[in-house]
Amino acid sequence: MVIKLLLDKDCISRLGSLRNDGEEVMNCSYFDPIMWEALMAKQVRAPFIPSPDDTREEDSEGGIVTPHDSMSQISPTAQKAFRGFDEFPENS
Repeated sequence: MVIKLLLDKDCISRLGSLRNDGEEVMNCSYFDPIMWEALMAKQVRAPFIPSPDDTREEDSEGGIVTPHDSMSQISPTAQKAFRGFDEFPENS
């Protein structure tokens, strides 16, 4: 449910898009287990630390680069879940 709230195309009803911005997201019950102050103070251990032997390519921001030809096709069923979402708002 929180994903739908975060991905809502309507900026008025989208979680975290108005006055309280990030605080609204942080106060969402889904994120209750997160200790925000400790996280911001970098006192929380990362859930995954890659091995130095990891040979995957990274982009300039540290993200993993996946070659286009190795990407699998998204099934029509999975595509339906994202119908209506696009990169740019309709009224921009």
